[in-house]
Amino acid sequence: MDKTGPASSFPGFTVTSLYQQLRQALSAELDRGTWKPGERIPSEAQLSQIYGVSRITVRAAIEALAEEGALLRIQGKGTFVTHLRKKKLMLADGLSFAEFCLQNGFTAGRRLLCRQTEPADGQDQADLSLAPGDEVLRIDRLLLADGLPIMLSCERYRMEYAPLMEKDLERGSLLALVKELAPGGQVFSLRRTVECSAAGPGEAGLLGVPKGAPLLLLRDVMADAEGRPIRRSKELLAGDKICFSVSGFQPEKQ
Repeated sequence: MDKTGPASSFPGFTVTSLYQQLRQALSAELDRGTWKPGERIPSEAQLSQIYGVSRITVRAAIEALAEEGALLRIQGKGTFVTHLRKKKLMLADGLSFAEFCLQNGFTAGRRLLCRQTEPADGQDQADLSLAPGDEVLRIDRLLLADGLPIMLSCERYRMEYAPLMEKDLERGSLLALVKELAPGGQVFSLRRTVECSAAGPGEAGLLGVPKGAPLLLLRDVMADAEGRPIRRSKELLAGDKICFSVSGFQPEKQ
């Protein structure tokens, strides 16, 4: 793209074609690694000056790249390069993280952040049918696909699952270990919700995203084959790296 003059110096070009040229030019810069994943790109004003086009054209090009998943816009902070260009990892509802990675050709990685017993809080008591004074097993992990941080998982189990304290939680599937301990060898989700969240300082550091970046927040209560709740969990997924596919959705009849 010609950078030598303002937008008006491109005779025969419409605003639309200028925006397409700029989108292609910025995409090429991303391919060359001019701006690294997680790095903020120049402001709209700076890009307008660099490429000799209007800020309207710059904004349109950036929005197109953000829609493709190449860029991430954070209000008040700027525009950042995402970790995955043009394609996001798709996490299907009902699949464990290990199954997701296997299905999509990724190598699953796990980093254990915390494993300890602690007093059950009010939400534990409500979700897991516990009494005041009971304890839970807390397990926090960072999950990675091909070494890329994808999910921060915080799980709280009834103490019947204390044998997990002695298991290797970084080499294999935690869900598979839970099924081995569960009556009947089966578990299912009693209740799952999906919310929007924003990365705090600690979460941003672990997931490799800017502070304030959008996250998907999944909350889940798991039960055994007898219908007894055994675990409640909170999972934070990096919004610039992953999409969440919910199966079994049926539109409400009008």
